[in-house]
Amino acid sequence: MDGSRHRIVGVRWLAAGRWLLADREHTFQAKLAAGSRLFGTALWLRWRTPRHGSRSMLLTVGDLPPDQLRALAVRLRIEALERVLPGAGGR
Repeated sequence: MDGSRHRIVGVRWLAAGRWLLADREHTFQAKLAAGSRLFGTALWLRWRTPRHGSRSMLLTVGDLPPDQLRALAVRLRIEALERVLPGAGGR
């Protein structure tokens, strides 16, 4: 088996900044933390989860299916804009 049992193998955006993450053993809700960054095709993510507290990960091409990685990058850009624009509400 490749990687840690805690390696994220699935990501889905739910709403209002919430995400559904799946590792090799569990599926759980999380929120992206402000320390998340987009670097070209790589994503540095900081998650807050009720069960695991704060987690960090680097995702690159091949770590997730292309559509999930693309959706995550788009949401990260949108959430960054919402943080800096006055009066921007969460979705």
